[in-house]
Amino acid sequence: MKKLIIPLLLAIYLLSTSSSCKKTPVTEFNKEFPNTIGTWWKYKVYDSINSQLDTITITIVGSAKLSNGETATIWQIKSLFNIVDTNYVYSGNNIVIDYHYKDASTLLKKYIFPLNIGSNWVNLNYADTSKVTLKNAINVIAGNFTESYLIKRDYKSFPGYNVFKEDEFFVPNVGVVKKSIFVITLGTLINQNWELVSYLKRQ
Repeated sequence: MKKLIIPLLLAIYLLSTSSSCKKTPVTEFNKEFPNTIGTWWKYKVYDSINSQLDTITITIVGSAKLSNGETATIWQIKSLFNIVDTNYVYSGNNIVIDYHYKDASTLLKKYIFPLNIGSNWVNLNYADTSKVTLKNAINVIAGNFTESYLIKRDYKSFPGYNVFKEDEFFVPNVGVVKKSIFVITLGTLINQNWELVSYLKRQ
C-alpha cells in the first residue's frame, strides 16, 4: 500500500506546483495601436471653412525620451499647406498618450484600451472626454474594414468660447481611418473631414 501512496502523493505535488507556476497570459492592448518606427498613414483632408483639400502624411520616424523619463515615438506630420509638425506618442499596457512636445505636460489626447462600446476617459481635464459609442464595419479609400470603433471627443471650456468636437473611427492594428474635427476658438474656426488613403504598418 505504501508503494502506491508515495507515488500518488508525488504526482499530486507535481501537478499542483506545475499549475501554480503557469503564467497567466498578459494581453498587450497597445498592440491595437500601431506605434512602430517606419509606419505611416496618408490622409485626404478637406476643410469646408476654407474650401481647401489637403494631403497629410503622418510617419513614425524615431523615438525620444519625454520629460517624465518615458520613451515615446516621434510622429512627423507633413501637410501640403502647413509647416511640418511633430508629436510624441507614448504607448503603455492599456493606454496611449499623444503629446505635442517632449514635455509630458503638453498632452493632446489619450486612448484607453481595450476599446468597447461605452468605454470613456478624460483627456486634458474633466470637461474634455472621449467615449466609444459605436462598433461597425467601415469603408474608406484605403480599404474595407470589418471592425471599427467610433470615438466621440467633446470639449468645451467655460463659458463656451472654446469648442472642440471630434468623431474618430479607429480600426485595431491600423489606426484612425476616418474622422471629423470641429473647432471654435477665438479667431479660429475649423471644420475638417479626414479619410485614410493609404498606409504601411511596420512590424
